[in-house]
Amino acid sequence: MVEVAWRAVRADPHWRRHIAELKQHMHTNQAIVTIAHHLLVVVWHVLTRHEPYRHYSPERIAYLYPEGA
Repeated sequence: MVEVAWRAVRADPHWRRHIAELKQHMHTNQAIVTIAHHLLVVVWHVLTRHEPYRHYSPERIAYLYPEGA
């Protein structure tokens, strides 16, 4: 999950801002574990409550994953 957190921090502006805030208060490794925990909570909500991931719009997802690709 930590590897996923690193990827999210590099790819997603939301998580990039979040780790920048966390790094002001803790070591980078602690911040990335916190991000990993938050991602796990997000995944849990998406899967159990059938809630969409709110930081991406359907248009953004369609752009990232076009049909037929």
